Order: sequence, then structure tokens, then C-alpha cells
Amino acid sequence: MNTPVPEVAKQKQGMAIAGLVCGLVAFLFLPPVLGTLGIVFGAISWKAGNKLGMAACIVSIVGLIVGMIFGAMMAM
Repeated sequence: MNTPVPEVAKQKQGMAIAGLVCGLVAFLFLPPVLGTLGIVFGAISWKAGNKLGMAACIVSIVGLIVGMIFGAMMAM
């Protein structure tokens, strides 16, 4: 029933989680830096076959865009 998870999949899962965290934080803090990092981490994980990596990419892209818009509105 319980199949062991390969070590590579565990590493890529960590990259996906890091991408999600960066993407979520990018909504409020340093969107260009954290959004880009989230996209990179998510893409690495996604390419390794981790579905969570795709979610990390999407969240990071949205966080980058919304964070930049929010920052521009606050500067006015």
C-alpha cells in the first residue's frame, strides 16, 4: 500500500513548496525578486514531474503581477 517516495521526488517537492512560499509572499514584499524565485523553483519542480510545481509557477506569476500592481498603486 505505501510505496516509498524516491529521494529525487522529495527534493523537488521541497522546491515546489519553496516556490509556493515565494509566490505567496511576493503579493506583499519584493514582488520582482520573490516572484521570480518562485517561478524558477516551481519550474524546476514541475520539470521533474511534480504537479505542485505547476501550482507554484501559477501562484508566483500571479503574485508577481498583483504585487507589482499593488506596489504601483501604493506609490501614488
